[in-house]
Amino acid sequence: MNAIHIVTAISDEYCRHLAVMLRSLFEHKKLDYKVNLYILNSGLSERVMNTLNDATQDYPLQIHYVVVDRSMYKGLVEQPHISLEAYFRIHIPELLSQDVKKVIYIDPDTIIKENIYDLWNIDISDYNLGAVEWAFGDNRMSILSIPEQYGYFNAGVLLINLEKWRKENVAQRVWDFLNNNPDKIRHMDQDALNAILYDSRLSLDPKWNYTTGHLLLLRLDIAPAIIHFSGPRKPWTQGHPLEEEYFNYLRKMKWDYDLLFGLKSPAPVQS
Repeated sequence: MNAIHIVTAISDEYCRHLAVMLRSLFEHKKLDYKVNLYILNSGLSERVMNTLNDATQDYPLQIHYVVVDRSMYKGLVEQPHISLEAYFRIHIPELLSQDVKKVIYIDPDTIIKENIYDLWNIDISDYNLGAVEWAFGDNRMSILSIPEQYGYFNAGVLLINLEKWRKENVAQRVWDFLNNNPDKIRHMDQDALNAILYDSRLSLDPKWNYTTGHLLLLRLDIAPAIIHFSGPRKPWTQGHPLEEEYFNYLRKMKWDYDLLFGLKSPAPVQS
């Protein structure tokens, strides 16, 4: 079985959350396939890279640290709860080898509850990407001139056809939209991705990116395959209705919390 390619983007501060996400991924991994993980970053500390390597050493995982020049994104619209690293995903086709023709991009503030290979195996050969419609997209569609029938997707989990992106120069088109339409941008590169790719998206089952909006706004009662702690409410900050999903995997991690993160080990589950 072929390897799958997963991309994420973090700064030092998100190391713990990425490690927790990976723990959930491999706990639900089935079949015999290798995972190539590309971590887009602007220069992680040696301590953080050693921590991630130690935390994942028992997984069938190859980590590739891909350093990106963060300064090129300065001046673009930012949000308080989203780091500038989110913009890095625009340039995945240029940052990865030409041999990599398809990837899953996934934000680190996620928990994976099903076999990720089922997402990987979805056919997007005729699309630029597969993505889940977002719960808060209505006003964005009007501002970005997206026809109603297409919807607005959340960019926290993307199944990306890199071969098609390269042929159609998608990265440059998204980059140009960001720089030429700053007055229209609110949700960072997610807005630009929607503006450029709205009619070349395969709509994925919401279970593959079950956001906070799906839970609290739409009250979508499904069994999520990927829980995405989107928005400012995180399990480790303001709390979240599904925070126990996060802490369940955090408790299983084998590391010294005080030494590596200045944190106390999470309390055991109360009966």
